[in-house]
Amino acid sequence: MPVTSEELRERIQRTKPWEKTRGATTELGRAIVNANRLKHGLRSKNALIREAARHARRVELARAEFEDFKRLVRPFALLGHPLPPVYIQTIRYLNIDPEELCEQIRQEATLQRQMIEG
Repeated sequence: MPVTSEELRERIQRTKPWEKTRGATTELGRAIVNANRLKHGLRSKNALIREAARHARRVELARAEFEDFKRLVRPFALLGHPLPPVYIQTIRYLNIDPEELCEQIRQEATLQRQMIEG
């Protein structure tokens, strides 16, 4: 039986789904959400927003240590998921091969596990 817009509105007000949302809960999910922030700014039809997103990316990279950026790439590299295009662009902007960076991250993780296991 079809639901009227009034019934739907009442149901939404009663259940309040916005109070139950948690957002991304995994490291990979948070990394994807973070990539979306830059992706949408860079694809904007508004030239000012695009330029602001490019500038923000440059400033963000200038402020962030390289290890911080590697932390963003890490879940993708360790789980074998493809990197978001904006991450690939950023890595190439730094004159680094994305595959080499992912391999370096995997090697570091292997060394860390070996050190922990003794």
